[in-house]
Amino acid sequence: MSYYYLISGLPDLSLDYAIDNQGKHQIDTEELVDTIFRNLEPNDARSFRYLIYPNDNLNFLNILLQRYQDIPASRYIQPAMLDQQTVEEYQKNRSDLAVYMSDFLRDYEDQFPSMAPREMEDKLWQMYYNEAIPSDPFIGDYCRFERKMKQFFSAYNHSYHDFLKAPIFEDVRMAQVGAGKSLAGDLLRDFPYVEGIDEIVSCEDPIDIATFSDKVIWEYLDQTPGFFGKEQVFTYTIRLLIIDRWQTRNAEDGTARFIRLQEDIKNKVRSLKTAVI
Repeated sequence: MSYYYLISGLPDLSLDYAIDNQGKHQIDTEELVDTIFRNLEPNDARSFRYLIYPNDNLNFLNILLQRYQDIPASRYIQPAMLDQQTVEEYQKNRSDLAVYMSDFLRDYEDQFPSMAPREMEDKLWQMYYNEAIPSDPFIGDYCRFERKMKQFFSAYNHSYHDFLKAPIFEDVRMAQVGAGKSLAGDLLRDFPYVEGIDEIVSCEDPIDIATFSDKVIWEYLDQTPGFFGKEQVFTYTIRLLIIDRWQTRNAEDGTARFIRLQEDIKNKVRSLKTAVI
């Protein structure tokens, strides 16, 4: 299926421009996502949902953490495949949720009151990946890439902050990743984007980290083969969502929230250790 007319009618996207003008709305992301979604063939539209579901995951977790962990709610993220009422009233709208969300509730809802927020998040994302990866070859490859990138960030974060729980990786080579460690040649060959990540994570500047991460994703998407197929539509959508994050980002508020979150984590971990001792 060729999406020539759809793609040729979409506005150009510039990551550098979005970063330089963060917090300023330039593109109506919700309208563009709706336009793309309505013009896709049914099979492609089903796969397309998995590109947007990460926002739904954040909204879903936001509601769960507010309800079960007393964590204040943040803004409802758009674009999303599920409207706010559906997510807020998830218990009576289970049939409207993504399958992996319903399965997540089925398997873990009775454990939510005692689950740590990070554990709840990890389990939901794992179920998302398990369903998204086989949904489409392009989306599968992108999810594997994104998941590996998150693992690199987790490994470096843990090496700089010993209060964080040690991540568990399927790839044994990830044991080589951390502050002050020289990466093996095969890791750099397979994952060239990790070069420079140590320096970025060590600075702990959320804007620099987000800039680095998004530029890596942007360059990864440059390798998408073909012309005017669903892969180009999906590539455009991922980039559009990146642009949207920068459009809605408030640098000062983002930095302050990052620092508060970091301090909260430290204090909670220290208090837990003190209680156990």
